[in-house]
Amino acid sequence: MPSRPIIGWEKPAPVPNHRFNEYLSARRGRLFYEDLDLAQLVMGGSDDQGVGRALGSPLEFIYLPMIRTKIRRLRAVFAEAIAELAYPGAFHYAYTSKANATEEVVRTALGEGTHYEITSWIDVEIVRLMRARGLVRPEQMIICNGFKGAGSRYVSEILKLAVEHANTICIVEDLAELAPLIDSGQALRVGLRQKSYGKHNDMAEMDHANSRFGMNLGDLWDAADRIAAAPKLELVLYHAMLGSQIVDEDQFGARLTPPMEIFAHLRRKIPSLHIFDFGGGVPAGLTLDFVFDYRRFARQLLHTLQDLCIRYEVSPLDVFGEFGWYFVSEYGVHFFKIITTKNNKSPYP
Repeated sequence: MPSRPIIGWEKPAPVPNHRFNEYLSARRGRLFYEDLDLAQLVMGGSDDQGVGRALGSPLEFIYLPMIRTKIRRLRAVFAEAIAELAYPGAFHYAYTSKANATEEVVRTALGEGTHYEITSWIDVEIVRLMRARGLVRPEQMIICNGFKGAGSRYVSEILKLAVEHANTICIVEDLAELAPLIDSGQALRVGLRQKSYGKHNDMAEMDHANSRFGMNLGDLWDAADRIAAAPKLELVLYHAMLGSQIVDEDQFGARLTPPMEIFAHLRRKIPSLHIFDFGGGVPAGLTLDFVFDYRRFARQLLHTLQDLCIRYEVSPLDVFGEFGWYFVSEYGVHFFKIITTKNNKSPYP
C-alpha cells in the first residue's frame, strides 16, 4: 500500500484500497465518505444504504457536519495557542459570505457562533433574515467589507444595519468611503483596511501591493486622524489581507509581521483600536496531499503580535480571522456519470 495519498490515477487497474485522508477512502474500486459508498448513490452496484435507489447523475452531495467540525477544530487550535502563550486577547473567526451564500451553509456557520463578513447590500438582507431566525445574536460581529461609495445602496444599508445590530463594523477601504459615514451623523464602529496583498518585508513595501483592496499607508494615517476627529465614529479594527491559500506557515507569519507592526503603532495613537484582522488566507485542503500546520501558524501569529505589542508598549488584544474556503471546501461534492469517451491515444480509457 502506498505511504502517501494517491493524486490522480492513470492506470488500467482500479484504485487499490487506500485511505486518502480522515474521511475519504477507496475500497474495492469504489469511493467512500467515511462508511458511505458514494458510488452507490450515483450508479448503484452495491447494497442499498437507505435511499432505496441510485439517484443518478448529476448529483450534489453535501454534508453540513463537516463545516461544524472545521469551525470547532480551528477554534480549538487558537484556544490551545492562547493558553500555551498566556495570550491576553481572544480569537474571533468569521464566515465570509462570498465563499458560499447558500442558505444551508450560512445557517450552519452562524449557528456555530461565527461572526459574519459581508461585501454587498444583498448580504445585508441575508443578515436580516438570519437575525429574524435567531442565528445572528447580539454578540456576533458583522464585518462590512467591499466597495461602499457615497450614495450607494450598500452604504445606506450598512447605516441602517448598524441601528438594527449594534455589533456592525464598517471597514473603510478608501478615503472616499469616509465622507458618507461622517456626514450621516450616526454612531458607528469602523475599521481600516490597508493594502497588503502579496509578499513584503517591511511596512513601506506594502504600499506597492498590486491590489484594489485597502489604502496605502499615508491614506491610512489620514483616515485614522479623520475618524478620531469625528465624534460619532469609533475605530475598533485594523484589517490586512495577504491573499488566499497561503500554504507555508513561515511565509504566512513573516508577511503578517509588517501589518501587525502597523496595528501596534496605530493602537498607541488610538486606544479604541483593539482588533487585528488578518483576513483570510488560511488554506484549505484542495488536494489530497495537502499539509498545513494550523497549530504552528496560530502560535506563531499570536507570539509575534504579542512581542510587537510589548515593543510598542500596548496591550495585545483580539485577533480576528475571516475564513471562507477553509470552512466550505470539503463539505460537498458533485458527481457526474461518464456517458461516453473520446479516443485521445491514451492507454487509459
